[in-house]
Amino acid sequence: MSERIVPQMPTLLKEEMEYYKHHNIDTRFGGESAEHCVKFMLMHRGINFYKPAVDDGVDLLVLGEGGVLKKGQIKKVVCKMRTDSGMKKRSGKIVKRTCYDFNFQGGTEKTKKQRSPKDIDVFYHVLSTQYRTLIWETPTNIVSLRKNGDFIAVKNPNLDRNSIMKLKPDIDFSKYLVYTQYDPIIFQKFPEFFKKPVTLDQFFTS
Repeated sequence: MSERIVPQMPTLLKEEMEYYKHHNIDTRFGGESAEHCVKFMLMHRGINFYKPAVDDGVDLLVLGEGGVLKKGQIKKVVCKMRTDSGMKKRSGKIVKRTCYDFNFQGGTEKTKKQRSPKDIDVFYHVLSTQYRTLIWETPTNIVSLRKNGDFIAVKNPNLDRNSIMKLKPDIDFSKYLVYTQYDPIIFQKFPEFFKKPVTLDQFFTS
């Protein structure tokens, strides 16, 4: 039996897409703001962390249960508009849909060191615009690996479309959404979204 995917958030507004275009061009601000978002979220939850003196791929050392330090890497979620290949194949129509990149590697194999579970314990994926901030805390032990033991490059979860699940995803990112914050304009634009009982528990800070 097919299972319907429940969106994790309302779709991005036009002005949010314009915001993303700007930050995709100039990645300095997007990456830095993502790190500050994670720091705020951890402090809000009463979790201490430390910033390594040298940037070797670990963005934060997060104090876990029993005083164990977890090596965390922060990744900005990249939003793009991509052609729906299924729609194009079935009807020949060109339909652009939002696609969200949850990266696990930086750059390419030739330009940057590829990471593996020995390097990172947890990923913090941050989607942030002028109207919303969402943070996913993904343990690395559920991330697929290449044959050489390195993390795969990227996953593209469906975040904002109410569609039928054709294949069960390797990672159900909805289980790892740990922080959400919306500007009142999102509540005003999408009031029905926040009335759905099945999604309400995802919109409160853990």
